Amino acid sequence: MQENADKNNKKADKTQVVKCKTCGADMYFDIATGKLRCPYCDNVEGIGANIFEFDHNVKDFDESKLRHETGTVTYQCPNCHAKTEMHGAFDTSAKCPFCGATNILKVDDMPGLAPDAILPFKITNEVASQNALKWLRKKLYAPGKLKKSFSPENLNSVYCPSFSFDSNTYSSYSGRLGKHYTVTVGSGENKRTETRTRYFDVRGSYSHFFDDLLIEVSPKLNQKEFDKVGAFDTKNAVEYNAEYIAGHASERYDTGVNEAYVRAKAKMDECIRSGILAKYDYDVVDYLNVNTTYNDSTFKYLLVPLWCSSFKYRQKLYNYFVNGRTGKVGGKTPLSVWKVAITVVIVSAVIIGGYFLFNYLGIA
Repeated sequence: MQENADKNNKKADKTQVVKCKTCGADMYFDIATGKLRCPYCDNVEGIGANIFEFDHNVKDFDESKLRHETGTVTYQCPNCHAKTEMHGAFDTSAKCPFCGATNILKVDDMPGLAPDAILPFKITNEVASQNALKWLRKKLYAPGKLKKSFSPENLNSVYCPSFSFDSNTYSSYSGRLGKHYTVTVGSGENKRTETRTRYFDVRGSYSHFFDDLLIEVSPKLNQKEFDKVGAFDTKNAVEYNAEYIAGHASERYDTGVNEAYVRAKAKMDECIRSGILAKYDYDVVDYLNVNTTYNDSTFKYLLVPLWCSSFKYRQKLYNYFVNGRTGKVGGKTPLSVWKVAITVVIVSAVIIGGYFLFNYLGIA
């Protein structure tokens, strides 16, 4: 394991700038071609990419032994406090990829866990912008004024830190579920239908293998926002190579492996519980006790691509994100008070009208 750790550390220590063999300028990772490109002479060079296959064991993992100096410059935004890493060659135009502030400050570079693997960007800025525009226009309750004025500018390419967990789980469970049924009781004017519940006991075992369960460890993104941009094709991740970050930014993680694993197990528990209940025909859960063991749990530190930006509406900042592999958009938008109010009035009118109609037909 230590040999693999040393190997990964050496990969992570590579500089994020590659000099052009033709003119000597700094090259950048061109998303459209998936290669390094020189912005001056347009020279193009390929990047060696090996599929990542090695994972770390979660049990007894000592994160401190795999820390390294990244060789990048760390910036902190005084407005939203985000920390990102960029190579010094790009610091003349450095700005916060989350709120767009240009007054970001250099801070002392801190040691961090070496990335194991990376999913390179596949969606270009142009496609990400078009998708963001379509996304907002489809928001039914977004203010009309915002829809007309919204322009998805200043999208920033950021590699978001995440831990990918594998685990082979075995669960034993016992519980009590209920199924509704109706009966007719009474007679004459007192005749009526009642809904009752028939309970039954359940007991058994359930096995499930979790493969590449992603837990975000970004200071500026929560798991709910991360999940909204959709799944990432983690099987196409390649061994970490800093050349993929040339001309882009990578965010610094703020959650350790052990804490992320606790969050991963919570997500696994939700999935296991849903899987168990899917085996039965039921309407209500009285109780369900599940005891799970997590076997052969492993992880890798994976950087995934996101286009990030934000917009202001009535002095409030709203962040949105675009999946750099699929183009799916996620984020929050403001709500139009008038649209929400009109919807409430219409729904209330339908309910009240239905109630009176039902009573009228019942009487008739």
